[in-house]
Amino acid sequence: MRSPKAPPVRQIKKRIPVELGERNWKSRSREYSCWWASTVCMLRHQGLDVEADWIRDNYSGAATVFDVGRVLTKLGVRYVITYRGVHSGADFLEWVSSSQRLAAIHYGEEHAVTFAGFRGPSAIIIENGWPPRAYKIDKGAFIRHWRSGGGYAITALAPPPPPQPWR
Repeated sequence: MRSPKAPPVRQIKKRIPVELGERNWKSRSREYSCWWASTVCMLRHQGLDVEADWIRDNYSGAATVFDVGRVLTKLGVRYVITYRGVHSGADFLEWVSSSQRLAAIHYGEEHAVTFAGFRGPSAIIIENGWPPRAYKIDKGAFIRHWRSGGGYAITALAPPPPPQPWR
């Protein structure tokens, strides 16, 4: 089933730190690696650089939240996964946001981005590009669109980093 059209987004004019983003890469079959890039971004944010580097060096191409979960298990990284019917509500995203974690999420047609939290009436996502770009989306519209695509998301249970000055 196709995801409905995404709600309008507004690019945040303030540049986010380059180290926060992760450049998307292609597999040998020319598929982009958005789930892997979002996962690497999330792991780096939580101080799991060794694991992030290993994923970057060993995985590319299409993936699902379940593929990411299998790899994190293989690496010994504790995580929380959510999808339709299993915690796929705003409570999961609120927890990710309030604990200052990032999450790799399915968002849009066969695409994954990094969820960076809620700020007031907006959700903040980071697109896997170079330079990284952050976007604001109306919180309610974002949650509805995320749920309509299955509510897939994953975050590591590593200790969250200290507060970021750009947040």
